[in-house]
Amino acid sequence: MSTRSNALKKRKLHEMLSSSSSNQNPSAVLRALSSSLPPDTFINLLKNTLYPALDALPTAQKTAVSNSLTVATCDSDQTQQKLNTIGYDTHKKSLEDAVKALNKDIKRNWKNGWEEQGEMMGKIAGEVIEWLPTLWRIAVKDGLKLQLI
Repeated sequence: MSTRSNALKKRKLHEMLSSSSSNQNPSAVLRALSSSLPPDTFINLLKNTLYPALDALPTAQKTAVSNSLTVATCDSDQTQQKLNTIGYDTHKKSLEDAVKALNKDIKRNWKNGWEEQGEMMGKIAGEVIEWLPTLWRIAVKDGLKLQLI
């Protein structure tokens, strides 16, 4: 990243922080920063400014923040476990391989391969159909947001 680009980002960050009034919610400032800064810069900002501020809180507030973070960690772990049961990476690879094989067969035998290609498409559809109940259970019954799936 160029020095000029870094300078522009620093100026933008300074303007954003300067323009935020003291009554603005910290979560709103953090959301704005997380979407406007590169991930590494945002993480460094957290390490250098927010972490020390959190550590300096009075004991009662520090305990409340720690408890909230513990709950968030548990929720995150449970979400990750649910996502792992979906088997996204496995299904993605399997479906991509099947579509590539179908595409290759179509190019190789476009005129007379329709029966075999139909069977290949049936297998692809079958895998998706077998996967749908798991997706439905995780997304709807377990309440995981569809965007994550």
